[in-house]
Amino acid sequence: MAARGHALTLLNSALRGGDHSELFKVTVPYRAGAAGREKSEKVLRVLYLLLQDLMFFNSGIPKLVRNTDIQGELKKLADSADFEWIARAADRLAEVERGMRRNLLRSLSLDAFVTALEKSAISN
Repeated sequence: MAARGHALTLLNSALRGGDHSELFKVTVPYRAGAAGREKSEKVLRVLYLLLQDLMFFNSGIPKLVRNTDIQGELKKLADSADFEWIARAADRLAEVERGMRRNLLRSLSLDAFVTALEKSAISN
């Protein structure tokens, strides 16, 4: 549940932009060490699942959404994200995953993931 809450904060920050203070608070625990690695892996898995749920909403098949307890929040996010944005987010997330395997700073990678998507959301 904590990973899902963090993943939602990351997606909200990317789609809504503005003040990143909440984003930076959320990414602090994803620092070096075994605990940070485990947390990072969990949040990445959850981000992929949430992006998939957004895709289901955008495809008109909300009955396939897995996170049914937060469908309202996911619907709001899906209304702000088109197919291209979701595809870019999945590509960027794969880049973050590869970077973390090369021992890049986890929290910085997550922050960069969000700000890169924010810029692409603004340019659409």
